Amino acid sequence: MLIKYNEVIGFYPSLKPGVGEGTIVVMKGGDEVFLRKSIKSFRREILWYYFVDFKALRSMAREFGEPVPLVLGERVFVPLKFRHRAFAGDFCYGYFSLEEIVFCGGKEKAAIILSCGKKYSLACRVKTATTSLIRAKIFRLEISFRK
Repeated sequence: MLIKYNEVIGFYPSLKPGVGEGTIVVMKGGDEVFLRKSIKSFRREILWYYFVDFKALRSMAREFGEPVPLVLGERVFVPLKFRHRAFAGDFCYGYFSLEEIVFCGGKEKAAIILSCGKKYSLACRVKTATTSLIRAKIFRLEISFRK
């Protein structure tokens, strides 16, 4: 399936029995598309589409901490831990557009709600998810001052 990168509002890793590692891409209307490629591979693709050098982005955002938010066009994507590692080297973070996240909260484990109505449970505490959101907002301000 052909992905329209400007309509992507988020993407996260998925492990499917019998298929293996893949990426679920969330589109503007809330539709989800499963791709049989790793999250790192899809991240590399979307960064390439927007002409973003990830190494330069990491060095620029190093002072804000890890993991680094992604800047794709005018949008900032927040890194959020989606699941616990299944094996060594497993990348368990997903990315969602800061503008699309309307709620982040929960009791023990965090959850986010997107503007399209989709709800996702995260594999981290509310404090960790909130810190990622704040870091992405500060990074967005930092970038807007540099323009």
